[in-house]
Amino acid sequence: MDTSKLVAGQGVDLSCGNYRCRGEVVKVAPEGVEVRTSQKELLRFDNSGKGYIVEETFECPGPWFIDEEGKL
Repeated sequence: MDTSKLVAGQGVDLSCGNYRCRGEVVKVAPEGVEVRTSQKELLRFDNSGKGYIVEETFECPGPWFIDEEGKL
């Protein structure tokens, strides 16, 4: 997914292997976006939609992917 189309406050679906969760875009920058998951994890995504956890506490460290756009 091209993260340049995302806006702060937008809901997104995320995946990493068999893990799935919802998140909300909290920061948009020229190099990508930051997403806060429903479990309060912070993930940073590049412009292609590939991301990694900023605070390394999730069972699946990455890469994470933005699957589709949605609304929380």
